Amino acid sequence: MGVSGSPLIEKNWVLTEVSGPGASVVAFNKMTGEEIWRAGNDAAGYSSLIAFDNGGERCFVQFSKDHLVGHRMKNGSELWRLLWKTSYGVNAATPIIQGDQMFISSGYGYGCALLRWRPRASPRSGATRT
Repeated sequence: MGVSGSPLIEKNWVLTEVSGPGASVVAFNKMTGEEIWRAGNDAAGYSSLIAFDNGGERCFVQFSKDHLVGHRMKNGSELWRLLWKTSYGVNAATPIIQGDQMFISSGYGYGCALLRWRPRASPRSGATRT
């Protein structure tokens, strides 16, 4: 399986999609290469990880093969998840975030959406389509 995407630099960390059970996303110390944490079970998409603020907490979004997933920056734990399954598992466009809204788009006839999330959302009350 091929993957693509840019690593996300956040302070002293480098986050990257690794794509595998228990290691969907891995954070490394950017100076030493030491692993800080690993989280998730999603297969990687082709999008880049992108950071955002969620009610004062630093977070990031992952546009994986089949889902849009909000994660806490500090440990990779999941905030919310939205199924976004396209033909061939290609979610390639990096989401655009402005405030509490996020625009996502995919090809292969799937389309786009404007999403809004609630600050400090639980996995059950997270992203909603607007």
